[in-house]
Amino acid sequence: MVTRSRRGEFSRVQHVGSRALWETGLQRPRGSCWVRSASENTACVLNTLRGAESSGNSGSVTLQPCLFLLTDVFYVHKEFNSKIPGTISCKAPLVLDESCGCCRQASKRPLCCSVLLSSCSDPPQSWLHFSASLAPSAWLVDLQCGRMWLYLAALLGLYFLRRWYRERQTVENLREKYVLITGCDSGFGNLLAKQLDVRGLRVLAACLTQQGAEQLRKATSQRLQTVILDVTRTDSIAAATAWVKEQVGDKGLWGLVNNAGLLLPLAPNEWLTKDDFVKVLDVNLVGLIEVTLSFLPLVKRARGRVVNVASILGRLAFYGGGYCPSKYGVEAFSDSLRRELRPFGVKIAIVEPGYFRTPMTETQRNLECLEQSWHRARPEIKESYGQRYFDSHHKLTREILLTKPSTNLYLVTDCMEHALTARHPRTRYSGGWDAQFFYIPLSYLPTALADWVLTWTWPRPAQAV
Repeated sequence: MVTRSRRGEFSRVQHVGSRALWETGLQRPRGSCWVRSASENTACVLNTLRGAESSGNSGSVTLQPCLFLLTDVFYVHKEFNSKIPGTISCKAPLVLDESCGCCRQASKRPLCCSVLLSSCSDPPQSWLHFSASLAPSAWLVDLQCGRMWLYLAALLGLYFLRRWYRERQTVENLREKYVLITGCDSGFGNLLAKQLDVRGLRVLAACLTQQGAEQLRKATSQRLQTVILDVTRTDSIAAATAWVKEQVGDKGLWGLVNNAGLLLPLAPNEWLTKDDFVKVLDVNLVGLIEVTLSFLPLVKRARGRVVNVASILGRLAFYGGGYCPSKYGVEAFSDSLRRELRPFGVKIAIVEPGYFRTPMTETQRNLECLEQSWHRARPEIKESYGQRYFDSHHKLTREILLTKPSTNLYLVTDCMEHALTARHPRTRYSGGWDAQFFYIPLSYLPTALADWVLTWTWPRPAQAV
């Protein structure tokens, strides 16, 4: 920026890096000034720096500082023939140069945030020095001015670009990899078995029933093999382990997908018994742990993967029964296992599906289970809740089961497939839009607020206080 002074000399602002230096010609007219900033972002400190019109023997320069209060050090020297004020905001204590007559005059006045600089007949030898040693560092100036936000945006962009690139890299020789999937009779396990079979992996599908195994074999290629497995029985797990050892040989087991699960009974906790909880925990948590420990030597041999299917209810519990506690347990077991097996090259992934339409969420079965739990409840429990509460709860459950579940199961099985085939799988996968944009953000809210969001539609018990 170049401006012409009254006598014709040129004044200019030189930008050196992010610093600015106001220089004038050798013959300085009255009203000229020098301004220099030691801040790392002078462009923000001085929004406007211009020479005002001079008249007669007096002149002035207008400084319009922007965010001056955040600068580290600010220097200014102003030369006047008469008392033309120049006002500069200064939050930190003012440090004056004793060698300057102008400074000595200013030091006799009360110092405040707005400092009035008086005239100085002779150009001083040094700058008038305003020191803001207590002010924040220069990077805060950048933050306030927008530069830091650009830096953060650039860093985030690079991070996501790097993650996108890493996640697109796949494991080699997938056709030679063996993957065992539990719970393949229906739902996510059934779809994943078909999906991996099309991908070319050697799928070992564990089904609970012979009928489920036969139907799956008819719908897939000859590469897929099935085995009967009940995760609640130790002898069944041992038999399946021996069978898998024969199939994989020295290659080991590349992937273990713990998908088998049980949802019901699902009702307010007071309506349930200990056996109701144990029934679900045996499948979802204890069975998963026993299966994992049994097949872990084969997975370590292949330096493979363990994919544990938890749930978004493993982060945010709002249903009674054993399902939520079991999924919380799966999360904890997976976290500890991941840290323990990292030195062996084994990777652990957790898949957290949202609300999907599977046989577990079939409407009629869930409503019948709810009715049975209510009828079995003790009389004093029924009295405290009331028949109206049960009717409202039954109606609300029915509406949720009929309208809320997603039918796109690929949102979950794609996560499982990525965890098995990517060179750099994620630690956690959230399957479903409801999980990503509602339940997970809700889990980070303060507990009191999350409780209100989850329960504001619930009916009120008869004996509520």
